[in-house]
Amino acid sequence: MKPNCNHIELISPVDCSWNDLTLNFLPDKMRQLQEAICNPIPGADFMIRKAGIEYLKSKYSRIQGEFSGCYVLIDENRPVYTGISREVIRRLFRLFKGNSSLSSFATMIANDKVKIRGTWWEKMKNADYSIAYNNAINWIRTFDVALVPIDNMMELYVFAAYSAQSLNTPMLNHFRSN
Repeated sequence: MKPNCNHIELISPVDCSWNDLTLNFLPDKMRQLQEAICNPIPGADFMIRKAGIEYLKSKYSRIQGEFSGCYVLIDENRPVYTGISREVIRRLFRLFKGNSSLSSFATMIANDKVKIRGTWWEKMKNADYSIAYNNAINWIRTFDVALVPIDNMMELYVFAAYSAQSLNTPMLNHFRSN
């Protein structure tokens, strides 16, 4: 008897064969991402008070609204982190504004620098951790960002690893699991 899995959100099957994915889709998306890296969006545009997606749409024709996809954080013209999200624009607003514990990227950087246990709030009471976190936030705020939309979740997850490896961002893309 087949189990009833209607309540489970399954990852989307790939819309093409594995060969097509690896020989065509991934390289094509990588070319798009490389073009975006050459023409990045300043992270500062995600920090403007009361700016939202409408502001970004008016400034950048490539942003038509919220989307699922891959983003690359760029420090001084060098990709340093590859991320994915089902809501890329919302994710980047949280990342660049760095409001409290909402910046998981800054938290990851601080955790790598200061090895202590506890919740984010407990760690922030430690002076060394607080300094590391705030330094990470300040560093992130200097980044530019490149974006590429990808709707299919399976393609997005495969592209995350492919782009991190291709862009040589494994220092911050460690792909550790809990």
